Amino acid sequence: MIRTDRDYGNDPIYMPLTETGDGQGDPSASGDYSSSPVKFYIQPPKGQKYYITELKVLIVTTGTSIDYQGYGTGAGLDHPISFMLNDSITLYPLPIGNQGSWLLQFSDNDVKPLTSITAQIYTDNLNAVQPIILDGDENNSISIILNDDFSSRVVVQFFLIRGVKSSAYA
Repeated sequence: MIRTDRDYGNDPIYMPLTETGDGQGDPSASGDYSSSPVKFYIQPPKGQKYYITELKVLIVTTGTSIDYQGYGTGAGLDHPISFMLNDSITLYPLPIGNQGSWLLQFSDNDVKPLTSITAQIYTDNLNAVQPIILDGDENNSISIILNDDFSSRVVVQFFLIRGVKSSAYA
């Protein structure tokens, strides 16, 4: 049986990973993090669970072509990106070191070349398998650590989750 978002809770959520972990603050992960790593994450508050059914990455770069060996408009990353569960469990087997890595690990990819920029959307639909359950009482989180300079590589970069939240535990 394929489950839908409504099977897990009542309130749909679509939130960015941010430095504050609550979906608030600046979600743009396009700065220079090469001197000190920065964690972007999402963590439900105490008393709530998030049932994550989709992970999404949006990257906007200048130009109308993509170098899949590089990242954005630069070379591959010196410090690859990893999605982590509770800061210790890697969600995907390969770290993201270049644009091609997103294609290998995410199930749905959409690249839209526009006049002077290219929007790339990478989506992993977890709903068909099983959602990732984050429990606020257990301090569960999904995070990424950025430790490279993205300021010259991308115009903007967002990491998002979709699912439902529930305060009534099943």
